[in-house]
Amino acid sequence: MVQAPAAVDAVVLALHGGSEDTSTRSTRWWHPGLLRMDVLAGHLAADAPRTAVFVLRFAVAAWNADGDGVVRDLRWALDLVGRRFPGRPVVLVGHSLGARVAVRSAAGTDGPGQVRGLVLLAPWLPDDPVALAVPVVVLSGARDRTVPREQVLRWVDAARTAGTPISAREDPTGDHAMLRNAGRWHRDTAAAVRRLLTDDD
Repeated sequence: MVQAPAAVDAVVLALHGGSEDTSTRSTRWWHPGLLRMDVLAGHLAADAPRTAVFVLRFAVAAWNADGDGVVRDLRWALDLVGRRFPGRPVVLVGHSLGARVAVRSAAGTDGPGQVRGLVLLAPWLPDDPVALAVPVVVLSGARDRTVPREQVLRWVDAARTAGTPISAREDPTGDHAMLRNAGRWHRDTAAAVRRLLTDDD
């Protein structure tokens, strides 16, 4: 948890990155992807004082075949948020693997529930659903050496064609870890969250 103010108007749930590889190792607090999202979440909390900001630590920071484990972790967290903050809109902010988990969850048969929208950062989306019922903001870096730029652009184009409300912005010097131009990543993510929470469309 980063922030849970006394008066909560909305919730942000941040989802860290991980590995495509098969793994059974528990995610520790020093996992680089988790530490990176902790920093970002701190900026989001400072930007929105009436928003509860949480970072979900996946039990195992790996996709593991069908991704069922990490998707199940997110559904558990959303259920918890729904019971603690009933009726409050939720924005999912996912980085890399976390972005893929957010997309899979939003496209699930149980629907988006309280989820108002998704912010996908340097998203890893090799073969994922494109028709989503909630707005999506994609932020990526042209110097991402982990996720091919073409993969991100292909998914964005397919999602737009499928009717998903989507906007995308590419940092020409941004990298996958969001360390280069970190301030810009923080500002753009905070602006995307604000837009999703205030957009009535």
